Amino acid sequence: MKKIVFVLAMLLLSMLAMADDFLPVEKVFSVKITSEKVHQLDVHYHVAKGYKLYRDRLAFDLNGKTIASASIQFPKAEEYFDEGLGQKMAVYHQDFVLTIAMNGQADKGEIKLRYQGCADIVTGK
Repeated sequence: MKKIVFVLAMLLLSMLAMADDFLPVEKVFSVKITSEKVHQLDVHYHVAKGYKLYRDRLAFDLNGKTIASASIQFPKAEEYFDEGLGQKMAVYHQDFVLTIAMNGQADKGEIKLRYQGCADIVTGK
């Protein structure tokens, strides 16, 4: 019984130590939008070392309507087997820029970005 309690205590302490290793989300991922060309948005993502963003979890809404993925030019992503999700995923481990062609959509309005990422420390990769 003492061994089980000791092992559980060590497991809890290691989990707490790992939690301290994570950066606040605002330091892990940041986004800046620029517009160098008419009817085009460039979305600049910063991804901190030791973290990744999932390409297929990036989504954009303009004035409440989803921007079609055909309008988005994604840079090449790295193929990665995510053990937690149990499947291959396309991910970005470094800063990257993607381009959204507005294709007659409103030049002004509110754009909302959605994304999902993860720390590599969870799987050690």
